[in-house]
Amino acid sequence: VNNHLKDGGLFLLDCFNPNIQFIVEGEKEQKEIAKYTTNDGRDILIKQIMRYENKTQINRIEWQYYINGKFDSIQNLDMRLYFPQELDSYLE
Repeated sequence: VNNHLKDGGLFLLDCFNPNIQFIVEGEKEQKEIAKYTTNDGRDILIKQIMRYENKTQINRIEWQYYINGKFDSIQNLDMRLYFPQELDSYLE
């Protein structure tokens, strides 16, 4: 990073600060996270399941989409979590 900064330049890093208690409490429990009606009248329901892998620090999130009460699709997001102490050690 230093090689790319001008003299006196600042390096700013904005990242998600994980709340491990929230993750652990919500783990493996299916939750309804959104419910809305689209402009064209479709009723959308989104359910979420989270699975946190402590060893890899990956939070595996699965969103299940229902349209008009019928299952439509699944979308997955694997999110690597970085904790503040870990980032500090990387930046030293």
